[in-house]
Amino acid sequence: SSLDSDPSKAAIDAQLVKIEDRARRNSVTMALGRPFPSTLDRLAAWISTLEGKKLALVPVSAIANKQKLR
Repeated sequence: SSLDSDPSKAAIDAQLVKIEDRARRNSVTMALGRPFPSTLDRLAAWISTLEGKKLALVPVSAIANKQKLR
């Protein structure tokens, strides 16, 4: 999913909540973002909360073989 199709901070924060929900439901998820200042700002703030939420940010190569088969 696109993290920043709407690059406003509020929209990015809403997408990050959805990403967390998908990660909890599916064990893994992936999102794409662009290097907009608002995206980088919101990601930096969000990343600092992940450990407390028992979530981890990893490179896509770490989850490439963990996708669900349908």
